[in-house]
Amino acid sequence: AEMPIFVRTFDFLSWLLPASNHFPRAHRHTFTARLLGAAFDLRERLERWGFRQQPCKPALR
Repeated sequence: AEMPIFVRTFDFLSWLLPASNHFPRAHRHTFTARLLGAAFDLRERLERWGFRQQPCKPALR
């Protein structure tokens, strides 16, 4: 089962992408780039953390 933080982060990104199209035109490019970059960095770090938390399976021989 997926951890709730992964589901919530995905939901946030799914909301943020279309919402960023409605930011004021004068700031849309710079603000959107920084905000989306930070959001995707969060998602990536959570995924790396999640993979480290899983127990390692022994190699098949």
